[in-house]
Amino acid sequence: MAAFRAIDLKEILPSDNIYFYRNKLEFSFSEKAWIMDKNSASLKDVPSVALGFHVPQRWDKVLDVHECFLQSEVSNSILNAVRNFAILNNIPAYSQETQSGYFRNLVIREGKNTGDVMVNVVTFEDRPEIMSTLSSELTKRFPEITTVVNNVNLRKSQVAVGDFEKVYYGEG
Repeated sequence: MAAFRAIDLKEILPSDNIYFYRNKLEFSFSEKAWIMDKNSASLKDVPSVALGFHVPQRWDKVLDVHECFLQSEVSNSILNAVRNFAILNNIPAYSQETQSGYFRNLVIREGKNTGDVMVNVVTFEDRPEIMSTLSSELTKRFPEITTVVNNVNLRKSQVAVGDFEKVYYGEG
C-alpha cells in the first residue's frame, strides 16, 4: 500500500451553523409511532401515523419526529403539516409487512441560497386526488414551497425514490 507524501492539509474550519444547516432530509412514514412510554421510560409502538427517522438498525421502527434541529423551522412545520394531513384524512402509512397503505417517505429539500423549498412525497400508489389536495394545502400555508413532487414507488423495497414521478406544483 502506497503512503501519501507531501500532502498539503488545510485547516478544517468549523461551521458557524450548528443548527438548521441541512439542505435535505428524508423522513419515513410508519403505521406505528415509536415513542417514549412515560410510565416505564422505555420505547413502545403506538398505532398512529408516524413520520420521522428509522431507529438505528431497525427498518420496522420509526421514531416519530415533531422537531428536528438539522433542517429549518419551515421544514419542521412542513413535516408536521404532512403528518397531520395523513391523520386528519385517515390516509394510512405504507406497511412493508402487509404491502398496503399510501404514504412511504417525505423528502424536504431547501435551497439555502435561493430560499426555494421542494417537497417530495413518496407513495405506494398513484392517487392524484390525495396529492392534489395535499399540494394545494401545503402551498397555501407555506409560500416558500416552489415545488411539490409525488414519487410513486410500486416496489416492496423501502426506498425514497419512485418508479415514476408527477409534479403537482412548480417546475420539478
